[in-house]
Amino acid sequence: MNDLVSAEVELENLFGIEHPRNYPPERPLGSGDVREQAETDAAWLREYLGLGIKPVADIFTVMELGLGIRIFQRKLPQKISGLFAYHPSIGASVLLNADHPWDRRVQSAGHELGHFIGTRSSPEVLEKNERFLSREERYAHAFGRAFLTPPAAITQKFRELTAGASHLARRHVILLAHHFGVSAKRCAAAGRTEARRAKAREWFETKGRITDQDARKVLGDEAIWT
Repeated sequence: MNDLVSAEVELENLFGIEHPRNYPPERPLGSGDVREQAETDAAWLREYLGLGIKPVADIFTVMELGLGIRIFQRKLPQKISGLFAYHPSIGASVLLNADHPWDRRVQSAGHELGHFIGTRSSPEVLEKNERFLSREERYAHAFGRAFLTPPAAITQKFRELTAGASHLARRHVILLAHHFGVSAKRCAAAGRTEARRAKAREWFETKGRITDQDARKVLGDEAIWT
């Protein structure tokens, strides 16, 4: 990432280009429940960007053009999902693993965005099987989930899709995930409570995972999971 950032900065200096920044103020972690703070901060950033509760169509563009974060995607070792770093004179930079599926890169980008908002001065490496043990990692994980799938928006869209249905079907989950541009499992588990997430896990254990083929049956060529 240092090489990529150095090369970009060198080109900017050579051509007299000033990298645009639209950085909101950092929101340092408080002493309370970091997951609650993450949800509040994610909603605040959405308002700052004028997103409201609508889906984020392209989080990479939002981060790069909307905020001015330097985004790079390159092949990395499989165990690495992303990296984040910040320097006052250069700004914030994120490197994502281009070898990971699209939905995982979206998830990783949301996580690194959480570090940008809550722990900006601390470099971070996100691993594929991260357990989110520290307060900083729990915050970033919860922030990414709340930013990509706001609980209020999930609940509203879920009610629209399942209105009149006698039971939750794969089609509902696929359409919900497609609407928010995230994986089906992540979308189904979105919500404030552990009970909601536990219920989602139970549904997937009972019904089995949703495959690419399932998604294509519902979405056709618009299916984006790989």
